[in-house]
Amino acid sequence: MPESAGSDSVGTQSADAGGDAAPGAAVIITVERVYPLGAEDDSPVARRFDLTAAQENAIETAFAMGYFAVPRECTATDIAEALGIGKSAFLERLRRGQTRLFAGLFP
Repeated sequence: MPESAGSDSVGTQSADAGGDAAPGAAVIITVERVYPLGAEDDSPVARRFDLTAAQENAIETAFAMGYFAVPRECTATDIAEALGIGKSAFLERLRRGQTRLFAGLFP
């Protein structure tokens, strides 16, 4: 099971099925993402594509600042500075966010 709320780790845990299941039957539970209580403030886009708030913010800011324009209107460093994070942190959030976005669009 993931170590803490907000983790993107994947884990599997076996549990007793109970209820109407056969005695001794097991249920496999796979945790794909743990949401902190109060995650209802996630935007519809974040919920639809399973983005973290940081990933959504990175994508939205990059789009607004012209990172996806041809030619680019800003650099990754410009966006990272606007977000108050390092360039590598921005690029990681962008890459992970794009991966989730594309996985939701092209399952």
